[in-house]
Amino acid sequence: MSDTAKKRILFITPYYPPEIGAPQSRISELAKKLKDRGHEVFILCAVPNYPSGVIPKEYRGKFLIKQKINGIPVYRTYIFAAPNKGFLKRLLTHLSFAAASLLAFAKIRREINAEISIVESPPLFMAFTAIAMKLIFGVPYIFNVSDVWPDSAVELGMLKNKFLIKCASFLEAAAYKFSAGVACVTRGIVDNIRRKNVEFRRVHFLPNGVDCSFFSHEKLASGGYDADISEFQAKFGLKDKFIVLYSGTIGISQNLGFLIDIAEKSADKEKIHFLIVGDGAEREKLEEKVRSLGLKNVSFERLIPKAKMPALISLAGACVVSLLDIAVFRGALPSKMYEYMAMKKPILMFAAGECVELIEKARAGLASYPGDTAAALKNLAALAEDNKASAEMGENAFKFVSENFSRDVICSKWEKTLEKL
Repeated sequence: MSDTAKKRILFITPYYPPEIGAPQSRISELAKKLKDRGHEVFILCAVPNYPSGVIPKEYRGKFLIKQKINGIPVYRTYIFAAPNKGFLKRLLTHLSFAAASLLAFAKIRREINAEISIVESPPLFMAFTAIAMKLIFGVPYIFNVSDVWPDSAVELGMLKNKFLIKCASFLEAAAYKFSAGVACVTRGIVDNIRRKNVEFRRVHFLPNGVDCSFFSHEKLASGGYDADISEFQAKFGLKDKFIVLYSGTIGISQNLGFLIDIAEKSADKEKIHFLIVGDGAEREKLEEKVRSLGLKNVSFERLIPKAKMPALISLAGACVVSLLDIAVFRGALPSKMYEYMAMKKPILMFAAGECVELIEKARAGLASYPGDTAAALKNLAALAEDNKASAEMGENAFKFVSENFSRDVICSKWEKTLEKL
C-alpha cells in the first residue's frame, strides 16, 4: 500500500493478551503486522479475565487503563468478569463490555482519531457498540465474525427462547447492514452471511493464520525450544510415548468426550498417551469421566503460556482437531490447526465440512466423522505406526500453511480490503 493509504485502525475486542486463546493471538498478531507496515493501530479491550473469570489485582477498580504492548496503545476497560460457565453469566459479561467499550471510546476518541474500527464478534453484543460508534461518532466499522451468532447458540441448544432468538437475529442483521464490511474467518461463514441478503461485495474471506517465525520448525531443529521441551518431558513423564495432543478451549463445541472414548478403546496401547491442554466449561466433566473409567493414558494440563506452545506441540506425534457436527461448524477452521501444521505435525481430525476439506487438500492428516469410533481408531493407528507417512503429512502441512495461512499472507489480504473501504 502507498503511504497515503495508511490508516488509523481501532480494534475493539473483549479478548487480548496476556490472555491466551485463538482470538487473542489472531487479533494481537494482525494488529502488530499492520503496525509494522506503517498503519497506526489502537486496541480497545477488556481487562484480563479469560477464562478464569478473575481480574488480576492491578486491573481492579479502574474503568480505563492505558498500556503499550509491542508499541501499540492498548486501552483496557471494565467487564463483568465471571467464569466461562452458565449462559446468564456469559450474557452479563458480554453486555457489560459492550456498554463499557462504548463509554471508553467516547473518552478516547479524540486522542486516537480512528478512521475505521474492526469489531470482534462473537460476542454479538459488540454490534451495539459498533453501530452506536458509527451513528453517534461517524466511525465506520468492519464486523469481524469468527463464529456466527445466534446460529451457533441455537444449534448448540444454548439459546431456545424464540423471542430472544428473534431479537438476536435482528441485532445480527443490523450489525451487517450498518457495517462498511464483514470479515469472515472461514468460507462457511462467508456463505452463511451472504445467504442473509448481505451484499456479496461487502463480505470478505479473511481467515485466521499462524506466525511461522514463532511456530518455527527451523527453530526446533536448531535447539531453540530445547529448554522448554526438557521441562515438559520432566513434567509429563512421556518421553517415549506417542503423544496425541489436544490444546485449546475445552467446551461443548469441541466434542472432547469422543476423544476420551478413543482413549478408552486405546487403553491397551502402551505406546499411546492422550494429553489435553486447556480450560473451559467441559473440563471438569471430562476429568470426572477419565477418573470414572480409570484411564491411565489420559493427562490434563492447564493453559500453557503462548511462548511455550511451540515446544509443547513439538512433543506430539499427532494433534487433534475435534468439532461437533452441526451446520455452523461445517464451516469452521479451528485456529490451533494452523499452529500444528506450522510445526509439521499430522492432524488427527474428528469433524465434518470445511476443515476436513482443507486437511485433505493439504494431505496433512487423517479425518473421520465425529462419533465414528472405528474410523478414528484406524486413523490413530496409522499415524502411530507409520512414522514415514506421518512425517510426510507433517511436511505437507507446513508447506500448505506457510503458503496460504501465514500472518504475512493474511495481513496483505486485510490491507487490500481496507484499501477498498
